[in-house]
Formats: sequence, structure tokens, C-alpha cells
Amino acid sequence: MLKSKRFNMIIAIFCFGAVMLLNYYYLHNVGQEIQKYSQRDEKILQDYSAEIVERLKNAESSELWQGIIDEYEYTVVVIEDSNGTDILQTTNKSFSVLDTKVQQVFAYEGEAYLIKISAYFLREYLSDSGYLFRFVLMALLIGAFLLLLFVLAVYTIMLRPVYKLYDSIEKYEKGEKIKRMRGRTETALLQNRFVDMLETIEKQQQDQRRIIASISHDIKTPLTSIMGYAELLKKDSISQERKERYLGIIYDKSTHIRDIIDDFDEYLSYNMESSLKKQRMPVDLMMAKLTESYDDELEHLGVNFIYNHTENNRIVDVDIQKMRRVFGNIISNSLKHFKSERKIIQVVCENEADDVKIIVSDNGEGVAPEKLQVVFEPLYTSDEGRKVAGLGLAICKEIVEGHAGTIKAERSAYGGLSIVIKLKTIHD
Repeated sequence: MLKSKRFNMIIAIFCFGAVMLLNYYYLHNVGQEIQKYSQRDEKILQDYSAEIVERLKNAESSELWQGIIDEYEYTVVVIEDSNGTDILQTTNKSFSVLDTKVQQVFAYEGEAYLIKISAYFLREYLSDSGYLFRFVLMALLIGAFLLLLFVLAVYTIMLRPVYKLYDSIEKYEKGEKIKRMRGRTETALLQNRFVDMLETIEKQQQDQRRIIASISHDIKTPLTSIMGYAELLKKDSISQERKERYLGIIYDKSTHIRDIIDDFDEYLSYNMESSLKKQRMPVDLMMAKLTESYDDELEHLGVNFIYNHTENNRIVDVDIQKMRRVFGNIISNSLKHFKSERKIIQVVCENEADDVKIIVSDNGEGVAPEKLQVVFEPLYTSDEGRKVAGLGLAICKEIVEGHAGTIKAERSAYGGLSIVIKLKTIHD
């Protein structure tokens, strides 16, 4: 394609150069001819001038001058007095820029006069030789060629890329991938933006397929257990004690399935542009609402819950119910990944510039440094035996960013995972 463009450009430049050289050659020859004829006409006109002046001087009266100058068919004569005023001119004729001109001063009855004489020999030459026709024809050819170049330029620069983009879209509908365009033209930027959009859509489709696969995987395991225990309950030979135990297992597995579906529904709802019910409150009050009841609950689970904070009267604008969901999801994630009997969850709240920073750390199994950036993706799991993890941290990310805040993961001082949240504070 690039070679074809270069070849077409070379041909166009060659043709344009050939036309311009031909025109230059033609104009140069015509210019020489005009110069030659002009020199000849000037000599003839000087003879005419001398003859006319002699006749004017010998006229019995200046009233006869008009008849004398009108006798010369191919000339235009103008006579001026000493004040520069035109007193006579050849009837129904005027000077032309193409005419050869001479002038001469003469005296008559003691008065000085200036006679200007021009002859239109050159106009006759141009008409008889077809010069004007050839000049117009050459001008039309050059104009047509320039118009063709303009059309080709418009097509190459504007229309052709649009057609290529249209063809690319048609190919994409047939399953072919659209390629990026080089350059900074509007069409290139448009196609590259379209490619970005398609890549985003394809990634979202892949994520959706993987989420569906995850939900299917997570539901299939407890559902298989439910079906197995339900099959056992059909037997008459099992004891009442076993029936109750099997029913308890079925209930627990069903609850697990319900929780998976609730998480999925919640994740979808947070991806929608639902409004946050924000309210302004001091940071201390927000943290009290977030950490309340966790002391007893975590102690019951054998977790050492540490909350480090100083007095903080800065104001934040938050949806406290959704922030509770964030805090709960982070705690729940920590509880799933403890690796030792000694379990620690530490919460730190501190100020940083115009933000309030909340850090939730644990001493769980942690995450490899190269994977800290992906823990908030809805498909991430540190368990290689499963396809995807739950959606808790992905929901946290949606909520925090909905508050115009930031959330990230770090390796904690205890060797586990730290979730760092920053929220903007309000200055009254």
C-alpha cells in the first residue's frame, strides 16, 4: 500500500512538471515572438507618427486635425495641449495595454502639443496566430490538472481513510481483528479510539464469561453435595440422627449458594451508576461506626483485633452503609486467608495531606508483590486450584472509587496483606 502511494505521487509530480515545462516553453517562445513583432511595430509606428505630425503641421486649420487622425485605420491618436488636457482623440477608439505606443511633441501656430500614437498590430497578431486560444487552453489544462491533484489529495487524506475504516468495521463483523493506524490524523485517531473501545468491550466480555464460569464453579460444588445428601435422604434405612445431620449440611450448602448469588447481584449493582446516600461526619464518628461490634466478634473467632487511632475531627462525606460493606468485605477476606493459629487484624487511621488514610492489615498468607495490583479484579484468586475468587474486594474498589477515593493493596508489616484506603476530607 505504501509503495503504491509513492508510485502514484511520483507519477502525479512527473505529469505536473511536464505540463509546467511545456507551458514555460510555449510562453518563452511566444514572448520572443512578441518582442520581435513589438520592435517591428514600433519602427512602423514611428514612421506613422512622423507622417501624421507633418500633416498636422501643414493643415490650414486645427479643425482639420480630427479628419486627419481618423484616416489611419490601425492607429489610435490622442493630442494634448500644453496643459496636459486631451483636445482630440481618434473617433471610437481607445488605448489598449497590448498596443505599441510612441509619443512626440510638435508646434503649431506658436503653441506646443503632445501627440500620443498607438497601433494594435500586436492584437491582430495574437488573434491571427491563435495565441489567445492556446493560452486559454493551456490555462484550462493546468487548472484541470490542479483540480485533479486537489481531488486526489482530498481522497487520499480524508475519504480513503474513512473507506478503510468502514472496510475494517465490515471485516470486524466477519470476525477479523481491526489493526491500529499510524499517524496523528483525525481518521487515525478515530480508528485507534475505535480499536481501544473494541479491546475494552472484548475484555469486558472475557471478564463476564469468566465471572459466569466462576459462579458456575462456585455453585456446582455445594449443589453437588446438596443433590448427594438429598439422594441419601430418600433411603429409609438411615437413622433420624443422620437425617438431621444431612439436612443441616443441605441447609449450610444452600446458604453458601445464596451468599454467592447475593455477592454476584451486589457486584452488578455497584457497577451500575447508583446514587450514594452521603452524609458529612467527623472521621472519628465514621471509624466508630465501621469498627463497632468487631471487638467481640473477632475475639470469638480467635482474632486479635487492634485499632490504632488518634483524635481526628476532620470531616468526610460518605455513605456509611456502603463504607461498612467495604470494611466488612476486607475483614471477611482476611478471615479466609489466615495461615497460623496466631491471627491478627490491625486497623490504623491517620491523616495524610488533605486525605484520611485507613489501613487494614493482617498476618495472613499475603499476596505475591507482582500480584498486588490485581487483587481488586473480580476474577483474582491466590488459590491456584480455583478459577476465580469472590467479589468482595472488587465491590470495595467500586464503592471507594464512587466516593472519589483510592484503594490499593500492600504487603503488611505482619507478612500478610494491607488494604490502604484514602478518602478526601472537607475543609469548611
